[in-house]
Amino acid sequence: FIKFSVRFKKSTVHHDTTLKLSKVLYIAATDCMLVYAVLIYFPDQYLETNEKLLDNVFKDHLAWAYVDSPTLPENLNEQVFSSTPYPVSLETIAVHLTPWKRLCEWCDLAGLPLPVARFIVPFALVIWNRVKGPIDVFPHYLVDIHFNIASSLPRQVHLIRSIQSAVFNGSLAEKFVFNRHLLETFEMYDEFREFVRRN
Repeated sequence: FIKFSVRFKKSTVHHDTTLKLSKVLYIAATDCMLVYAVLIYFPDQYLETNEKLLDNVFKDHLAWAYVDSPTLPENLNEQVFSSTPYPVSLETIAVHLTPWKRLCEWCDLAGLPLPVARFIVPFALVIWNRVKGPIDVFPHYLVDIHFNIASSLPRQVHLIRSIQSAVFNGSLAEKFVFNRHLLETFEMYDEFREFVRRN
């Protein structure tokens, strides 16, 4: 373990314990060469002790999340889940609890791991991103408004921008609301949106 960083030590011990492996060949390499290889041996007594520690952590702090309808316990300590490089709050746990449970159910039904994904985006945000239209048109409208923002106080800039945004959004809302009877004349929503923007 002399050449290992603390991060590698912890991950290696964790993998050995959860997979019940007494021997592990740890290899460090680049794309072109082998840096070093270490054969690590873990005595059974060490693995049993570490497994008991993990079981105690699970029973005391994680078992509540594996019931059918989990709710955050009142005495839940966020320090158990949080660390300096990766801080986790109780609000973060609450937000991700339901999607995590649903993903676990899908994995159990499929009997396979989930495909690789970088982000899990809520459906409401997907719909909004598809129908919101081009957002860059707003600055083009502001060009024709003669107000010297550069020499204004921050509060003035914020107020003017808020008023302009409200007027612009109100105008778009009025166009879409009073033209919704035309929805049936277009095959695609994008066509309807483009028609409303031009008229």
